[in-house]
Amino acid sequence: MGLAALTAIAQTPPAGPVSPPARRPFASPDTPRQTEQIREADIKHIKAELVLDGQKQEVRGMVTHTLSPLHPYLTSLDLDCGPKLKVSRVAVGPHAAACKFATKGEKLSITFDKPYRPNDTVDLAITYSGSPESGLHFVAPDPANPEKPLAIWTQGEAEDNHHWLPCYDYPNNRVTTEMIITVAHPLSVVSNGALVDTKENCDGTRTFHWKMDQPLSTYLITLTASEFVSFHDRVGNLPVDYYVTKDVDEATARRFMGKTPAMIRFFNDKTGQTYPYCKYAQICLPEFGGGMENTSATSMTDAALLDEIEALESDEDELVAHELAHQWFGALMTCKDWSHIWLNEGFASYFDPLFAEHDKGVDEFRHRMDGELKSYLGNDRMYRCPIVETRYKLRWICLTR
Repeated sequence: MGLAALTAIAQTPPAGPVSPPARRPFASPDTPRQTEQIREADIKHIKAELVLDGQKQEVRGMVTHTLSPLHPYLTSLDLDCGPKLKVSRVAVGPHAAACKFATKGEKLSITFDKPYRPNDTVDLAITYSGSPESGLHFVAPDPANPEKPLAIWTQGEAEDNHHWLPCYDYPNNRVTTEMIITVAHPLSVVSNGALVDTKENCDGTRTFHWKMDQPLSTYLITLTASEFVSFHDRVGNLPVDYYVTKDVDEATARRFMGKTPAMIRFFNDKTGQTYPYCKYAQICLPEFGGGMENTSATSMTDAALLDEIEALESDEDELVAHELAHQWFGALMTCKDWSHIWLNEGFASYFDPLFAEHDKGVDEFRHRMDGELKSYLGNDRMYRCPIVETRYKLRWICLTR
């Protein structure tokens, strides 16, 4: 409907009493109840050795899962695998014996040549390639915007990481990770955990090895690549890093993220739990929406990088504090299924106003909380559901809770 028609309707006085619009259902009546997934195996470690090809907009390589069965005589295993990924080989064990496998829809079904038991530790290697339509995003200059920086980034919440990385893509399994990622020079890669090694290859590519020694759910795995520049702070021995694309100066980066050390100190004190990871990085990315609290490496929209004039009237402290709070509530403590995402989001949405009170005073806290209340009531007028809702469509619950 066009603007003129909407204006005409808005200016037409109603005839008789006006009833409030009916609430739409949170989920359609035919939406089944979601239940927690039952694991067949405890996946302990994920090692991905991948090439991110910006020209072909393709990912290719191998991911190795280290796992132990959760019941006797495990002879097969299903993993989540995006439909745009082509699996060419699956191998198991120290001698990389080939396994039978089949893909159907978004599942990779693997059959072992012998049964495995709970006291076994098994390495399962999957070789694949593909150009995902979700989960992994390639941003490149175009005729309308030739100055746009080249960037590659992932977005895993809720269950999108399996579109670029075959895995068990559900929050009730936690893994340690290694991301050994090759990109074209001069791109750099940022991921979870600590940077173990960087290697310049003779073919003009670069390989970055990131290792995460503390377990995380797969939706919190991240890869980001661009021609980054970085700026650094510290909180005690904790590195606090700000990554931006090469056209962004330090003053602009710090206008957005410069209060992060003060927020970390405040959250350490307020929770009684020191920030639990080896670093905290924030990576500003083109065409990224909002923020995503990947463990130790939050992805951020570059639209939050305000210039000096904009910063006179507004700031993005709310976004920085919200995503940082998720490092405690979401990463360190993770909901076991998506019906409990209100815990992740509720704590993060409260700790942002708490920092605002600490930083700017009680009036700012009250203003923020009033805004949260109005937002909640606004949603309630559109739909109503219990705090813990087991009937939902996955994307919808993550966007609205």
